[in-house]
Amino acid sequence: MDNYFEKNIVNEVVRDHPSKLMIWVVLRVVFAVVLAVGILILINFLDWYQADAKRVFFNIVIFALVIFPCVGGILFCWRMIRKINCEYDYFISGTEIRFVRIINSRKRVTILRTELVNIEKVGYTDTDAFAEIAEQRRRSIPAYCNKREKYLYITFTVMSEKIVVICEPDDDFVKALKQTAPSYGVFSEELRSIR
Repeated sequence: MDNYFEKNIVNEVVRDHPSKLMIWVVLRVVFAVVLAVGILILINFLDWYQADAKRVFFNIVIFALVIFPCVGGILFCWRMIRKINCEYDYFISGTEIRFVRIINSRKRVTILRTELVNIEKVGYTDTDAFAEIAEQRRRSIPAYCNKREKYLYITFTVMSEKIVVICEPDDDFVKALKQTAPSYGVFSEELRSIR
């Protein structure tokens, strides 16, 4: 029988304080309205016909001064909404482990999918072992969305690439890892005590 485990990490900021997300949504709408009104006003009141080259250049500069800040504000708000409104799923299925980022409760992006035999070490980020790993040249993949005192790190070697995934600590996830990991020696001392 294949082992299967799934853990959903919910963003506590969005769940407990939805107004923090709504600020960016409202701000994005405000930028869009200012952009639309600004374009309408500029098209109607600037002299585009029967104007010399200086006047047309001046009109283009004014147009750019209205459009670029509004488009920049819309893009910034969109990026902040994506950053704030994300969750993560951790999957262990048979001999495979997957980390999936969920953006805006709609789009799922697999950030890492690999075999469990590729695990090198598992431990907490507040240890000396993680300080040594942080000094190495490894690609770091954050897979957490809530603030914690310490996180769980899992190091992998996938096709000769060194990767460290930093995820939220969860006893059930650690237990599932311990049941399916190819070696008990990859776990730090703190994690070996979790039953």
